[in-house]
Amino acid sequence: MSNPEEFMKEAYEETRLQKLTRKCKEEPFVPAGVALTCFALGAATYGVKKGRRSYANNMLRVRVAAQGFTIAAMIVGSFVYSQNTQASARNNDSSQTSSQK
Repeated sequence: MSNPEEFMKEAYEETRLQKLTRKCKEEPFVPAGVALTCFALGAATYGVKKGRRSYANNMLRVRVAAQGFTIAAMIVGSFVYSQNTQASARNNDSSQTSSQK
């Protein structure tokens, strides 16, 4: 996967389930944040429907916090992923130059 053509070929050969699994492994906190956001939104909807105002308001606050957590997880995960990719590229470059000597 050293050149962009190989990467694009692998990306197009990947099914949706494989892509979802790969993304969950690369950034495991994002799916957890999305699930927490969905739960909080569902709980807030339930609270509104049952007339429990304070519960619904608390769940809406939890939803906002969960969304913030999800965005922070996306940013940190992207940073870590880019650092890992750069490190592996450097390792590949150094191993190729040492094998050419």
